[in-house]
Amino acid sequence: MLQSLTIKNYALLRDVTVHFEPGLNILTGETGAGKSILVGALGMILGGRTPPETVGKYGDRTVVEGEFYPGNSDRFLSVAAKLKFNLEGPLLVRREIRRNGQGRCFINDSPVTLTVLREIGVVLVDLHGQHEHQSLLSPASHLEYLDGSGDYQGLRRRVRELFYQVQTKKSDLNKLEEKGRLAQEKRELQEFQLQEIKGVNPQPDEEGELERERILLENSERLSDLTHELVDGLYEGEDALYDRLVRMERLFEELKNIDGQFGDPWNEIQNVKISLQEVARFVQNYRERIEFDPQRLEDVRERLGAFARLKKKYGGSIDGVLRHRDYLRDQLALVENLDDELSKLQAELEDLCQELSEKGGELSGKREQAAAQFERALIQNLGELGIKRGKFKVSITHTESPDGLVSWDGERVQAKETGIDAVEFLISTNVGEEPKPLARVASGGEISRIMLAFKSILAGKDAIDTLIFDEIDIGISGRIAHIVGQKLKALAQHHQIICITHLPQIASLADRHFAVEKRVVKGRSETQVKELTFEDRVLEVAKLIGGERVTPTNLQSAREMLEDRG
Repeated sequence: MLQSLTIKNYALLRDVTVHFEPGLNILTGETGAGKSILVGALGMILGGRTPPETVGKYGDRTVVEGEFYPGNSDRFLSVAAKLKFNLEGPLLVRREIRRNGQGRCFINDSPVTLTVLREIGVVLVDLHGQHEHQSLLSPASHLEYLDGSGDYQGLRRRVRELFYQVQTKKSDLNKLEEKGRLAQEKRELQEFQLQEIKGVNPQPDEEGELERERILLENSERLSDLTHELVDGLYEGEDALYDRLVRMERLFEELKNIDGQFGDPWNEIQNVKISLQEVARFVQNYRERIEFDPQRLEDVRERLGAFARLKKKYGGSIDGVLRHRDYLRDQLALVENLDDELSKLQAELEDLCQELSEKGGELSGKREQAAAQFERALIQNLGELGIKRGKFKVSITHTESPDGLVSWDGERVQAKETGIDAVEFLISTNVGEEPKPLARVASGGEISRIMLAFKSILAGKDAIDTLIFDEIDIGISGRIAHIVGQKLKALAQHHQIICITHLPQIASLADRHFAVEKRVVKGRSETQVKELTFEDRVLEVAKLIGGERVTPTNLQSAREMLEDRG
């Protein structure tokens, strides 16, 4: 719902704030007073075209701000979620236009593009009349109007779910095919690399062990010489360290026998002798195990060389080589299992497409039935609104395509989230003419009445809260005017209606009535908007009945109309 509209320096509107209410809000005033200017300003914050010449004479820019309390319709919530709006509290929509043509748009004081403004505008307000913002003239909206009249929303949601499931499955299938194609292209190289690694077959800790073995084999002669010299010096040679310790032992033993203080040193000599025996035994055993094996050394060097080549090509370390080996195995396994995975995904996609075909066909049938009822109801409503002998046709078509997701009536057809149908409204408002696209046939006043007929049929099902009718009464009077007023009043039970009218039959039904007046203020023409009290309304309705020269009869008739609003 539109709570308030603030307009600054727009054409003849200097600084105006209008507070609207739920129900039927009526604007009246003389021709040229600025009623349509007010609606044009509202169209500005809905993303409508706003030329720089609309900037008034009270500054270098125009500012229009609307305070909305949007409903919780799926359509609005979907757009709000997409655009990431804060849904707590009112929605403040503001647009500024400078005289040089530059402009800025804001939602809740955050800058947005004009495209975003238009996107949110179409779910906040439906504006009908002599302005650009007319959803009825866009064939893209016709399917929504038709579906709004039917009782198959659950089926439509299921079609939407299936459509996006099909899109997701197709994307998964395409990604897997592309992944498989790339893997297939690399398969020969990957098989060669895997065989090269498997041919060497490195083990995780093998390189360090081989490196240690290489060092021993390369130094075997030197190891033999050193250990031989050690054994001689420790145990086997002339004047060996062990023999000298034995002599020292005897001396300490003799000293101990003379003086007991040498008992501990004698014991230490015993321990040293035992340790020396163990060291000598270790060196002797080590010397006996030394290998002089040139062939083994060559084998170790060759394997380490093979390791070095693998590391250079596949990761810089044996761990990197092993990781690359595992990656190659996975990639080759993907190619080997690709056909099975593709077959599985293809079968799942075909099942989804089959169900989409069935549900899409069922939805199309529901729409055909709804279209027939919609045509009859709309023709009846148009007749009541003064468009006699009008013809109305709901055209439902399908687009054949060899690549279509859906099979319908033996042909492949395109599908969207809304199903397989394209809907366009065709109308003829003159006798003897065949129905043609709505945008090419109807005049502005007719568009407003046609929209009123649409909204009367849809009643509480329509998702847009605020409907604006600019001069809906063009070309009607008397009984038709009364019917138009009653339909507006009934529609206001489900929507906020803002209506510009010249007819007392409509104005008298207002829940809130505003007079739009043009006055001269400090030598300048200025449009002002005033909310009317009951007595003010009596006078305003009397003017609509009799013109500027109001008679007592006009006033009495106006009072009776206002007191008898049913």
